[in-house]
Amino acid sequence: MRSQLVTLCLALVVAACAKGSVSSGSPDGGEPILTDGSSDASLPDAAPGAPDAAPFVPDARPGTPDARPADGAVPDASLPVDARTTVDAGPVDSGSPDSSSGTCNSPCELVSQCGCPADQACDLDNSQLATGGRTCRVIITPGTETSTCNGISQCAAGYTCVSGVCRKYCADDTRCTGPGGVCTQLTYDSTNPKPIPGGKVCSANCDPLTGTGCPNGWGCNVYQDDNDRFFTECRPAGSSGQDAACLDNEDCQAGFTCVNIDILTRACLRNCNAITGAGCNASDPVCYSFVTPVKVGNTTYGVCDN
Repeated sequence: MRSQLVTLCLALVVAACAKGSVSSGSPDGGEPILTDGSSDASLPDAAPGAPDAAPFVPDARPGTPDARPADGAVPDASLPVDARTTVDAGPVDSGSPDSSSGTCNSPCELVSQCGCPADQACDLDNSQLATGGRTCRVIITPGTETSTCNGISQCAAGYTCVSGVCRKYCADDTRCTGPGGVCTQLTYDSTNPKPIPGGKVCSANCDPLTGTGCPNGWGCNVYQDDNDRFFTECRPAGSSGQDAACLDNEDCQAGFTCVNIDILTRACLRNCNAITGAGCNASDPVCYSFVTPVKVGNTTYGVCDN
């Protein structure tokens, strides 16, 4: 056995992490990632898909796993942290959350999509992110949850382009597909993230073992929000497989997580079901769980090792 894992932590794929939001920015780290819809020039970084900077990674070192509990749970390790998506932006003007009074807030609403012509969509105005300003924009390609995008006009009405993938606007979790999809807060200003009023999107309801629910070729990982809820999100897949060195999840192939092996070393380990062991193989047959069980819906996730 290379090492048994007592405190194992996940190096999260979605960069620029701070609990409970989703972060993204322009490829060069400069101007806003959300456009007015007339241009697809701005592409949100990486995945949750992936936001701007690097995620916070808790300390973790291999050791001897705790004794196997009587209920048959697998040895302990530690838990993944959070995902943030920020939208880099600039100045101000007006904006308010969607109306619940039956009237439509001017100029339009992100969730209900009222206020725009039938062939257009309501989206955030990148010049008014500080106040949640909105604008009507064109739809070139009606992308949805499993669609990649280079700009917001490649997403359907009710969706926006966040970190290279279309995400559905939401006011709360009821609009999102469970168990992995939750309503996450968009932020602006990657150096000092601030919430965009009314700007929330659903995370992907995806499968960390198979990548189902993500765009073709992308991987799925588990994250944690401000309320300590675990949820899933997609990210572009890298080329590194089991035990290969990595800096974050985007270095790893779909179905893997970048894990701290010791204080200086990270490696990609295969995702697995910590209760059934599904996902592991003969080379790395043991699915290690976490000190705090990482559970999404009825599935508890871990990583494979020998």
